Amino acid sequence: MLLRQVETNRELINLREVLDSASLLVQQAFLGAGASLTIEQSSAPCEAMGDAVQLQLALTNVLRNGLEAAIASGNPSPAVAVTLKRDCKFNTIIVNDNGIGFQEGFDFDRPLNNTKANGSGIGLYVARLSMENHGGCLRIGRSQLLGGASVELCIPLTGSQ
Repeated sequence: MLLRQVETNRELINLREVLDSASLLVQQAFLGAGASLTIEQSSAPCEAMGDAVQLQLALTNVLRNGLEAAIASGNPSPAVAVTLKRDCKFNTIIVNDNGIGFQEGFDFDRPLNNTKANGSGIGLYVARLSMENHGGCLRIGRSQLLGGASVELCIPLTGSQ
């Protein structure tokens, strides 16, 4: 199945660079929609042993989902805010949007589950598999910051951090 049989090439990567490249890939979509994308990054080093391309794909999917949800909600100022932080076990990338959020009873564990009229559910699924391939996790919930969805991509720290 998608990404389950993909080899995850592990090398020391800078998650700031992964976040920067993912944001560049979605920048035109945000500009075209008149949506804001804000990024806050930790001053601490945010390195991981991982596959930069796979993580960039996961993050790009989550950013696009956030943008689409914010637009679909009818909010006159669609917004997505991203925070990269580090704690004692994980580097965490938190993507918040001001869409309607996940519906109550959303079955996150069901592959290709979808809440959008024109979606397939593959973006969140790819992100989750990428986190699992890296020994991390993906968590979803309600955004305390913007009121819509919150998606957390948790990637384990390297041994040297």
